[in-house]
Amino acid sequence: MINIAEKLKGCPQGTKFYSPLFGEVELVRIDMENPKFPIIVKVLDEESPFRNVTFTAEGKWYNFKQSECLLFPSKDNRDWNKFNLPVNTLKPFDKVLKSFDKVLIRDSIDEKWAISLFSYYDEKNEYFPYVCISGRYVHCIPYEGNEHLLNTPNTLKDY
Repeated sequence: MINIAEKLKGCPQGTKFYSPLFGEVELVRIDMENPKFPIIVKVLDEESPFRNVTFTAEGKWYNFKQSECLLFPSKDNRDWNKFNLPVNTLKPFDKVLKSFDKVLIRDSIDEKWAISLFSYYDEKNEYFPYVCISGRYVHCIPYEGNEHLLNTPNTLKDY
C-alpha cells in the first residue's frame, strides 16, 4: 500500500484532490507528527457538514483494516503512482521544540491559535501528543516566527 502522506510531504497548501465521500477537497497540510491521521484537507462543498477532515497516511478516512483509500489525486485519476507533485517553494517546518519553548497550540484547524509553553512530545498518545503547560494538544508550533497567527484560525503555510 502506498504511503500518500509521505508522497505529499512538501505539496503546497491548497492543492486540490478528490474524495468519493467529500467531493473536491484541498490540502491544508501534512502533519507527520500525527501518526494516525497526518493528511489534513478542507472540504470545498459548502453544503457539507464537514469543514476539515483527516486521512491516514494511506488515504483512509478511518483506520479500519478492511477500509480502502478514499483520497485521490482527482476524480478521474485514482492512481497515486501517476500523481506529479506540484512545485513548492516553501521550506518544511524543521524546528525541534524544547521544554519551556513558547508555542502556539490548538486541537482543531478550525480553532484559533493560543499561546502556551511546551513541555514534551508524548509518542504514546496518538491523539494529543503535545504536552504543554495548559494541557495536551493535537497541533503545536513554535511561537517565534509565527506571532502573526496568535488568535487566528489561519494555517501555518510553511510546513
